[in-house]
Amino acid sequence: MNYEKDLEIDKNDLDNIFVKQPILAMKYQELLAKKQTERDDLKLELEVLEAEIDKEIRNKYTKKPPEVEIKNMVIMDKKRIAKIKEHNKIIEEYNILKGAVNSFEHRKKSLEKLTELYIAGYFSTVKQNTKENSIHNKQKSNLKRKK
Repeated sequence: MNYEKDLEIDKNDLDNIFVKQPILAMKYQELLAKKQTERDDLKLELEVLEAEIDKEIRNKYTKKPPEVEIKNMVIMDKKRIAKIKEHNKIIEEYNILKGAVNSFEHRKKSLEKLTELYIAGYFSTVKQNTKENSIHNKQKSNLKRKK
């Protein structure tokens, strides 16, 4: 997935970019939805794992252990820590995709503005307000007066 490349805009190829925009936007929306499902499934797995760890700890005691002790043992369990790290990685990937989807909305607006500029002729003429250009125009003007 190379969303940075997919977000690029070539102002000289607006028609093709417009055609591809909804396809790319949908592609990233689908990736985001799948990542959200993966994130939610992993959260559920984490909750189940915590319950299983809690149950294992309670079963080791013959009399009721202090709740604080059970809670701390659950928090420190290596399987739980690994699952949390896995979950956090998925959340990071989800957030990146969410940003990409948002960026495609901005890209759409940029394409609309570029198209307006194109229609207005913005890209068809060279606009220079340099001192050199000004001198050149004065020389042309002087030549016309002499004729």
